[in-house]
Amino acid sequence: FELRRDMSLPRIHAVLCGPPLPDDVPFTVVEGLRIRDIDAALAAAGFGAPGAYAALASDPRRFQAPVPLPEGTLEGYLFPDTYKLSPSKYDARAFIARQLDAFARACGAPAAT
Repeated sequence: FELRRDMSLPRIHAVLCGPPLPDDVPFTVVEGLRIRDIDAALAAAGFGAPGAYAALASDPRRFQAPVPLPEGTLEGYLFPDTYKLSPSKYDARAFIARQLDAFARACGAPAAT
């Protein structure tokens, strides 16, 4: 589903109750994978250029989360799960933000986005 911050609550409801984006595919981040492994798996699946995900995940200052983030890297903060990703609309920054939101929920904090 494609949601934007400027959508009204009724519009969000309509989008979530509608059909998912037609080209969404599942992508699983297995527990224990390192950032470099996730980056390689994303690139192999056609989600961005090799190194793009790792470069973003190596700079926590680019992200906001309802939990304190480390200073050096997001290693250990990128929640393992199966995510629906759109190959035509994939954005590494947005994907990392989703992983951080999932991590925050797992820790009992509300999502940032």
